[in-house]
Amino acid sequence: MKQEELIYTFLKNNLYPISKNDIFKGVNNNLKNKISEDIVNISLNNLLKKGKIKKSDEKFEYLSQLFNKETDLYEPFICWLGKKLSIQAKHFPQAGGNGIKGVNEWLYPDLIGIKEFPIKLKNLIRIIGKGKDIYCFEVKKNVNRSQVRKYFFQCLANSSWANYRYLVVTEIDLDAKREFKRLSQRYGMGLIILSLARENEKLFCKEDETIIEIESPHYELDIESLNNIIEENRWPAFKDWLIELS
Repeated sequence: MKQEELIYTFLKNNLYPISKNDIFKGVNNNLKNKISEDIVNISLNNLLKKGKIKKSDEKFEYLSQLFNKETDLYEPFICWLGKKLSIQAKHFPQAGGNGIKGVNEWLYPDLIGIKEFPIKLKNLIRIIGKGKDIYCFEVKKNVNRSQVRKYFFQCLANSSWANYRYLVVTEIDLDAKREFKRLSQRYGMGLIILSLARENEKLFCKEDETIIEIESPHYELDIESLNNIIEENRWPAFKDWLIELS
């Protein structure tokens, strides 16, 4: 394999931005014939010119179509929830609202999950009134110190009616994590950090390395708020799903 292709493959298998020094160490880790720093520099410049990688803050990253948007994380995270926590989860497109600009901002969580329904129930009020746990998840790619308060309160706003609420991230820096923990102690919010990998170009969560960093407290379901969201903002898809699962 050519040295440039070797470096490209290394970046392709590393989902997060990585420094030149770490690339040099990682690529040479299992090689008998080591690649020089000059060759690493030349290869990285060539890959940048070809548009195969990108550079930001002195770190390099593989340009992948699999992981460009937060929505790319929904499917692997939903699979992880089902396998690891036995939670059935789904994304529901935002409803139409009443046409007023901004009225639906921070109203809908990215994903909603529910534990199994052992009893056949048909009425929405009866379903959610039986104490079945409902989980809400707000999904973000990366969170730094300047973003953490915004994302925390976005999650709180669109998930405060649920039994459990979580912010889900792929990366969170140390300062942001400290601030999140401080806010969580006051307002109550869980944090899940995804560990991702690819197999045959498909993104998935590593089952035992994706972690619940902070557990969400359990809250009583706010039925009135939930019904207002469903009925007043024309969000029938979620209501139909509840009934389908019952």
